[in-house]
Amino acid sequence: MDIPQMRKKEYELTDIDEIKELVDNAEIMHIGINNGEYPVVEPLSYGYEIIDKTIVLYFHGSYEGFRYELLKKDNHVCVTINSNVSYVHDNPTANFDSIVGYGEAVEIEKDTDERVKAMELILKNYGMEDVKFPPEAFNGPSVFKIVLDNYQAKRKQDM
Repeated sequence: MDIPQMRKKEYELTDIDEIKELVDNAEIMHIGINNGEYPVVEPLSYGYEIIDKTIVLYFHGSYEGFRYELLKKDNHVCVTINSNVSYVHDNPTANFDSIVGYGEAVEIEKDTDERVKAMELILKNYGMEDVKFPPEAFNGPSVFKIVLDNYQAKRKQDM
């Protein structure tokens, strides 16, 4: 998928360390899922890793329900992650860091090392890397992986 060119190139983030900082500072990601005429946008907790310059995201949820059924029909998603949002006094604008990316949400099989790793990365993202669970505990929820094939990161921090 071709992403439209960023209009204000001066805000574009390309340094992977700065992009990692953006993802580290965020608490929630939003995924847009196809649902026919209108997309559905869901806020989710997540874990991640960056391999070279590729962002790999993980999230978990129920094996039942609207989101799960939509992802089974069409796993193409759009992801946004935002951090460091603040509003500028006496100015109709905001400061922010953001990523918009596209990929496919692929369910990770039960009883796999990849599933354990995904759940541990989710725990780590919320400061719970010291919490240990037996691997079979991670078979309860569904777990998905999104490799962001294309993404753009942006930082607007005018003071």
